[in-house]
Amino acid sequence: MLGKILLCPEGHGICANDCFATLPEPKKCPQCRQAFGTRLGRGIMVEQIIADAVWNCKHGCALKCCGSEMPNHFEGCPRRPIKCPSCNDLVSPVDLAKHFAAKLHPLKYAEKTSGDGPWTLKSRYSYQFERSMDSAFSFGKPLELERTSSFSFGMSLEGSDELLQVSLRHLRNQSMAMIIYHCVSPRLCKVVLGGNSRCRVTLEFVTRPWKDIELHRVDAADLIEGLSLGVALLAQLAENGVIPVLIEVLPKNP
Repeated sequence: MLGKILLCPEGHGICANDCFATLPEPKKCPQCRQAFGTRLGRGIMVEQIIADAVWNCKHGCALKCCGSEMPNHFEGCPRRPIKCPSCNDLVSPVDLAKHFAAKLHPLKYAEKTSGDGPWTLKSRYSYQFERSMDSAFSFGKPLELERTSSFSFGMSLEGSDELLQVSLRHLRNQSMAMIIYHCVSPRLCKVVLGGNSRCRVTLEFVTRPWKDIELHRVDAADLIEGLSLGVALLAQLAENGVIPVLIEVLPKNP
């Protein structure tokens, strides 16, 4: 019963978000069965009591905090249900790596180099993947920025329950974008893309929230140097069959 509390004509309270919104029409009070009127009362005093009281997290993560702080906790709770980007099953973040492995979703493991050092993953953007996208591109014709193809995989952090989702997107204007999503807390990432000096790029950015995966949005800040580097990377892809990708995830949150 966090957030807004609505009152029936007899004064019984019901939470607006989780309970009232799911009542069948015509909406009636679950306690006295009185119909809710067109003008709904607010339980301001009840809302204040709930906001000041200390509660256990409903997802079972053992955290306790006052009601006013709980909505912020829910955003990054390691036990909250989130949607798997590969199969849409609801899974808690701490179980995502096991879920990816059991379902055979694309999964790679970032190794811890030292106790206080970063997690490191060496991967590659392969020519086989690029060939599979040939029909999605119209080289030599006007290309659409908003239409993308994506090379994505889960990245498990060694010694941690956390999993990140890595997405390397190839846009129709031949530019590329790198986005990494977190399901628990933001991480600072350093990425080296490309295998030779003429088209190698080093990126440093903070991961995005997991909920942004469903937006399928590429922002200007995600672009990798735009068209010129995209063409150079494609040339390297055609020549070598792969583009090396090195990802470092810093152990401390930004």
